[in-house]
Amino acid sequence: MPILVSGGRVYRNERAAESQMMESLLEGKLARSVSWRDDCSRTTAENAVNSAEILRAAGVKRIVLVTHWWHMPRAAAVFNKAGLEVQPLPVGSAEELLPRAQEGLLRWVPSAAALLQTQTYWRELLGQAWYSIRPLPPTRKC
Repeated sequence: MPILVSGGRVYRNERAAESQMMESLLEGKLARSVSWRDDCSRTTAENAVNSAEILRAAGVKRIVLVTHWWHMPRAAAVFNKAGLEVQPLPVGSAEELLPRAQEGLLRWVPSAAALLQTQTYWRELLGQAWYSIRPLPPTRKC
């Protein structure tokens, strides 16, 4: 199955684009060839429009979208909005949110880890709302 990796440099001081690191891992450690790479996108919406443009040029309309489970609802929605038919393949699970060292009542006591987890939840919830009302960005060129 052909693979597209997508993600640019989000911050100025980053040495390599996210897609370059993914390609290096896939080809170097997993012996899987990357067919296409988008080095320019910095957001999920830019990932979607840049990927859709690359894939449309190659005649691809249906994709298997791989991303983290908590990010999948927003990512799948924006890739659909960009014109791709998405089959989600989430990575990880909600069990990651459960404190591993705590049992019984301690699982219900507030913690710094729980605060970080709620930050992720709210970020995704707000991102879903934002992407639902905003138009897609133009294709981003580096």
